Amino acid sequence: MSRNVLERPKPKVLIVDDESANLAVFARAFRKELVVRVAGSGLVALEELSREPVDILLTDFGMPLMDGIALLTTVAERWPSIHRVIVSGHCDLAELHDAQRSGLAAVLIPKPWSKAEMLKIVDRLMTESTVPSTDR
Repeated sequence: MSRNVLERPKPKVLIVDDESANLAVFARAFRKELVVRVAGSGLVALEELSREPVDILLTDFGMPLMDGIALLTTVAERWPSIHRVIVSGHCDLAELHDAQRSGLAAVLIPKPWSKAEMLKIVDRLMTESTVPSTDR
């Protein structure tokens, strides 16, 4: 990660996935570099964000009850300064690209992801955060 990110507090990241094994892997992989919170559904993620917003939201695309697009739409409306990222292994690529083009997601990350690539993306998103937020 760049020097700028290392000088700032650790980025706060909320990872949302309906598979608990994926949440555990992510939390374990990034516990030194990031403040990681996890949510097993979009609805739980919204509760978590209501308590304490984060810098970056990483969400799976295909989840029951509230899919990644519905979650991203709600987060974009309620917390527009949160960077939104879709992490997915199997889904409709056209729908994912539509989400990125419409501004719902800044980045699309395919599963399986690499730690180095994920940290580069976090670094880039945090470096782009130049305007103080009013919604956190």
